[in-house]
Amino acid sequence: MQQSITVSDTLLQKLCKILRQSENLFFFHEVGLADVKGKAYRRFLSLISVDNIPTEFGLLILMKKRLHLVVVKALPICSDWVLKKHQNNKTFEIQFQNTWYIITGTKNVIESIDKRLQKAHKLAVENNYNFANISSHHLWLQRFSTDFLSNSNMENIPEDDIDSGISLREQIKKGLVENTIPITDRSFSTDNLNSDESNTEKDPNQIYSRSSPEIIKLRDDWIKSELAKHKEEISEEMPIRILCGTWNVNNTKPSESLEDFLSDPDGSPDLIALGFQEIDTTKSGLISNDISKKKGWEEKIQEALQAKNSKYLLIRSKQLAGILICVFVKDDHKRAISDIETDETAVGVLGILANKGAVAVRFNFYDTSIVFISSHLACHLSNVSKRNQDQKSITKGLIFHKSTSPITILDTDVIFWFGDLNYRISYPRAEVKRMIKEKKYSELFVYDQLQAQMKLGVAFVGFLEGKIDFAPTYKYDLGTNIYDTSEKRRIPAWCDRILFRGKGIQQENYRRHEYLYSDHKPVSSIFQVKVCKIIPEKQQQYRSKLIKELDKIENETIPHATVDKNMIVFENVLYNEPSTQQITLSNEGSVWVHFKFIPKMNESDICQPWLKIDKTKGLLLPGQKITINLSIFVDVHTSHFFSRQNYIEDIIILHLEGGKDHFISIRANYLQSCFGSNLETLVTYSTTLRTGTTNNTTSTKAGLLVPKELWRMFDFIYQHGLDIPNIFIEAGDITEIQYIRECLDTGQPFNQDVHPYSVAESILRFFESLQTPLIPSDLYKPAVEHSSSFNDCKRIIRQLPIVHQNVFIYLISFLRELLLHKDSNGTTPERIASAFSQVILRKPISEKTTMRDSNKKVTFLLNFLQNN
Repeated sequence: MQQSITVSDTLLQKLCKILRQSENLFFFHEVGLADVKGKAYRRFLSLISVDNIPTEFGLLILMKKRLHLVVVKALPICSDWVLKKHQNNKTFEIQFQNTWYIITGTKNVIESIDKRLQKAHKLAVENNYNFANISSHHLWLQRFSTDFLSNSNMENIPEDDIDSGISLREQIKKGLVENTIPITDRSFSTDNLNSDESNTEKDPNQIYSRSSPEIIKLRDDWIKSELAKHKEEISEEMPIRILCGTWNVNNTKPSESLEDFLSDPDGSPDLIALGFQEIDTTKSGLISNDISKKKGWEEKIQEALQAKNSKYLLIRSKQLAGILICVFVKDDHKRAISDIETDETAVGVLGILANKGAVAVRFNFYDTSIVFISSHLACHLSNVSKRNQDQKSITKGLIFHKSTSPITILDTDVIFWFGDLNYRISYPRAEVKRMIKEKKYSELFVYDQLQAQMKLGVAFVGFLEGKIDFAPTYKYDLGTNIYDTSEKRRIPAWCDRILFRGKGIQQENYRRHEYLYSDHKPVSSIFQVKVCKIIPEKQQQYRSKLIKELDKIENETIPHATVDKNMIVFENVLYNEPSTQQITLSNEGSVWVHFKFIPKMNESDICQPWLKIDKTKGLLLPGQKITINLSIFVDVHTSHFFSRQNYIEDIIILHLEGGKDHFISIRANYLQSCFGSNLETLVTYSTTLRTGTTNNTTSTKAGLLVPKELWRMFDFIYQHGLDIPNIFIEAGDITEIQYIRECLDTGQPFNQDVHPYSVAESILRFFESLQTPLIPSDLYKPAVEHSSSFNDCKRIIRQLPIVHQNVFIYLISFLRELLLHKDSNGTTPERIASAFSQVILRKPISEKTTMRDSNKKVTFLLNFLQNN
């Protein structure tokens, strides 16, 4: 530490007694007098940091009483500090976290503080520290956070105890100052803060870090991960009670009281999570996501909650078309809630129409993460595989971002998943009704589709469900307790379910409620859940233990790790189907290994866009192994890399910090597909793109007017799907869609058992996959801006390349034929335009589509569907 400090050595020694060994002093200046209760005290400023948290500094304001130094305030310094000088240069203000502090001093002191704070900030910027994601948030400063001006602790120092050496450390021991254990994880080189810019000589006694900022973050991440694994050891458990409920309300407004739905035989639950489906099934609701109906249900819930003895607060509500979730917490626990997030995901056709999907609310209750999911899955008795696929898509699609990296619902401690899951009973209707009448629910449950899929491990893996001891909740004649007497005479089913996953969950009840104004009965369940509340002292003890382990290993030797292969070959890669290979990295040395993939020389990315690496960096302890997944995924964004060749290659570099680099060769064999291609190419092939037989000309006179693959799909719909209800609205089966694509690419005929829904979705996916959209990007803006004028829209079509014109006319002719069958298929121009406009009119990837743009795209296509 350089002695450029403007106070006496005696005071400096006293300040050093206050500081711990892990705390570093950068400057110490006297800044005038302070008046406390009519007495004058000398005031000092000191800038300090702590080892291992390089992004944080603290400014201490101290006072001297006799020969004692007392900390008055500890101010955090990060990217939000502001220094304001006054014209007289005798006063300056420092703003931290929106609070101004006025300090008096001399001109030299002001300039010195200004200069040093700027240098501190400059150093942090140069080292690329992300102030917005600091994990410590100056917790180490908490041990200084006693305001002596307000609690008169200045009077607690005996005036006659001069030269007795009572420092702040000893005051802590005597209980005069609250002692908060600081977080000290690693070291940091800050020598430049202690010297002028012109002085390049370094203090030989200064302790320097051997770790880069990136390694520091990796160490922090590893420590956090280990602490999470041992959370039970450093926390105490506390039980809470949670009420979950779900109800498909069949597009009805709330009329009756919801008190029975929210009833708890044993008191008031601490959390209440309610999911609703079909609160809005109108066409406008599906397209525009109108949230007006959400408010009516929220008000009805609040009205029922007011009848309880406890006060409840709405944590968050979330709506996606007809799907709604509302989560409430008892007022007593509001301070236990943190990191609240919501998300939504649609699983309708291409995720455009939100007639099916899920909404979720995630948060922490003390130190236990909880997520509630309300979902509506695919309908119809035979659609079991589609429901399974919906569940998997929702699991992948719900993403939360509060953490430093995106997390899914499966990264949550406690999960409650409820909704109209739509799984049916695969048994004759008469037998089902007989068993219901005789209340033989256990015998009937054997034929339940959901429990069968869960046993097979193909849906809701890891989830549990309580015993069902009530009649099926679907489907009733409205206003009655009579099962469906319509022409369809649907088989009764337990469509409405509540599932859970996690440790420490005990279900107290599982029941249905007898409301009449929907064709579903609502279901609720009460759970007791043990949540964790971390004990800071235990956490710090375990953290210190982990740090010592890392430090011991780090000091022993250099890193040494091997990979099990240096050549990866991906055979027969298909469009839109991920292909994954693995490499194993093994730490065979006696020190931890920091690894990361780095770009090749003169490149900025670690690999080509068509290759994904799931673990780009990490930390391995001695003897540990890690499997790294390398995945190729060819879609509309990457297909152009493969458009002119079947083989493609790359080299990736796996770098070991302090060790050698590993060079891994990647080779991919791509099976060409009409998906991800372009229209001009497809019309030149007499067979298929994969076989490679062209018409030897790009002229459409010698070639095809439209791609034969598109004609095959349209012809199938013409032959088998014109009268199918909700064609181009209901989602197809993902397995069938993959089969259809393979038939198109190999020239094989379609199996007649293929469902028209799957062919319809394949058509939409085909247009979505085109490298150049049907309406090219350069005409997107004119098409949207002039969508209100049919003449202008026709003028834009005449500007299309000839192949695009042919395909557009062919598409419109087909859709107009489809709409002639609207009485049987239930389609409307608006719904068809909504589906197709999203895939034929696409903005450049870098631009975001607004709701206004979406409406204009629909209008553009409607011009051609509704006018001659």
